[in-house]
Amino acid sequence: MSDIFYGFPDAVSLGLPPVSDEGVPKCDSPCSGDDLLENLAIRQPMWPPKHKSSYSNINFDLLGLVVENVTGLGYAEYVEQAILRPLGMDSSSFIKPDDSVGVLPSGFNYWDYEGGVQRPTGGLYSTTSDMSKFLRHVLATHNTLSPQLNWFSPGSYSESLSSYYGMPWEIYRTSSMLPSTLRPVTFITKGGSLPGYFTYVIMAPDYDLGISIFTAGPADLLDLIREAVTVTLLRAAEETAQRDLNDRYTGIFAAAAPLNSTLVLTQSDTKALYIDSFISNSTVILEAWQGPLSSLTQGGPFRIQLVPSLSSRGDDAGRKGEVWRGILVPEKRGTGAWDDQCMTNYDPLSYANKPLLEVVFWGGEGAVMKEIEMVGFRVVLERVEGGGEGRETLDVNKDGFTKENGQKVLG
Repeated sequence: MSDIFYGFPDAVSLGLPPVSDEGVPKCDSPCSGDDLLENLAIRQPMWPPKHKSSYSNINFDLLGLVVENVTGLGYAEYVEQAILRPLGMDSSSFIKPDDSVGVLPSGFNYWDYEGGVQRPTGGLYSTTSDMSKFLRHVLATHNTLSPQLNWFSPGSYSESLSSYYGMPWEIYRTSSMLPSTLRPVTFITKGGSLPGYFTYVIMAPDYDLGISIFTAGPADLLDLIREAVTVTLLRAAEETAQRDLNDRYTGIFAAAAPLNSTLVLTQSDTKALYIDSFISNSTVILEAWQGPLSSLTQGGPFRIQLVPSLSSRGDDAGRKGEVWRGILVPEKRGTGAWDDQCMTNYDPLSYANKPLLEVVFWGGEGAVMKEIEMVGFRVVLERVEGGGEGRETLDVNKDGFTKENGQKVLG
């Protein structure tokens, strides 16, 4: 971070002692690469090596020097050639544009700013439209940068409960955004500021959403806009996602005779998509499994919730099916200190070398799922009822009759 000596005209008024000329840092902004390295050589590390991560602007200054040495280009020139122009970010540059296209807040501001060696930490002039192009690219490619790297994975923890450091992101996870469910929402963010300007970019990868907020003027304006925009937008996106689950995936699915296998998928705002009832060869699965498999959910009752694996599978007919996973989720949470611990992303249970709760949805007309393949059960069930017909729970007994009307689902 910048030295307070340069940031305040009278540091002594903050209770800091006066310093001699020898104590004045030689490098702040702008400065040369040699100045930066000389200054860095006298600094002590905040933590022992490989012990902890810190938010560090200096690391990005050093990264800029590496880029220049490797490419033979200036940092700004390289960013323009490798990132800005290929993405069509034609309104973005490290060179100040004409004042007529900018927002110049009253008072002291950094509109005309030259960062020098500190360009990698700030000083890009851009627009929300251009930044949207960048966020779209990141959302589409974040997990394909290399076989070893997912750009959205946290690299270390912060000192708070819900914040993490990524590379280079600030990651925030909260269960307060969606009051109807305990499911956390993950935000991949990056904030930045210079005097007079405060910016924030936000990505919600679960919803494939990106948000850019640029403000000029009071610092608290950004926080007000961020709260108003993200809460409203994410709750609307969640409502849309839940409606899509209900319309496309819920319903009654049955196997062809002579098998007596029936599956009922239900959606709710709190449980998302889950197996409400599953009869396999006349066995009521949820009843049969509660005892033998309850050790996987701390001994209590559980439901089978379906979550997308983000992968697909093809068949001989050229169709593409969505691959989902069933996970066992406790129906009740206790009040103990450890009761929030819930490990769900474990290797799937298998049966005769096939994943027991792997599910493949095969689509039909209007994107409504026509068939569901229960991989571990070696069975494909076809939709016989439901799909966009409301969110009521359909109760099926072990003989394949719905308890509402006594109608047999499969003869």
